[in-house]
Amino acid sequence: MSKQNKIPPIRISSEDHKHKCFDVIADLPIDGDYLVSFKSIKETRTSAQNRLRWLWMGFLERELAGEGVGRNKEDWNRYFKGKFLRGILISQDEEYAQFYNQADALIYDAPMKDFAKTMLLDNVRTEWLTSKNMSVFMDAIDKHCSFELRVQLPLPSDLKWLCEDGKWIR
Repeated sequence: MSKQNKIPPIRISSEDHKHKCFDVIADLPIDGDYLVSFKSIKETRTSAQNRLRWLWMGFLERELAGEGVGRNKEDWNRYFKGKFLRGILISQDEEYAQFYNQADALIYDAPMKDFAKTMLLDNVRTEWLTSKNMSVFMDAIDKHCSFELRVQLPLPSDLKWLCEDGKWIR
């Protein structure tokens, strides 16, 4: 099979998808060797969750600019990662506890602690969150904004978000 006829990866998430995969394999001409492999797809935050997060960060930048806060959207993102991500990531996977223990030790020994904290928060990623835990993160941001900052964050209807029992769901 030439590179132009390369078969793209096939996501199997239903019986129908599985049968389509079998059909693709059955239709392969035996004109060479093929390698078929399977791997689980790690569920991570969704692009809709990410878009909403950045919409919120931009909203906070504009909404609180005259309140003496002076954070841009990247600063707001860093602020919320510092406030909420540690507990969420550790609850998701205990290996993050070791990551944070090592990071704490580095920050403790750093001559410029604020700079070290900023570097850590810039390198902690929401991509590490499952979509469920990204919802927990988004819920924490929304509650913090509502109760602490007294700001109501926008919910664009095109992202089709619902709030149920105080939790963001997709």
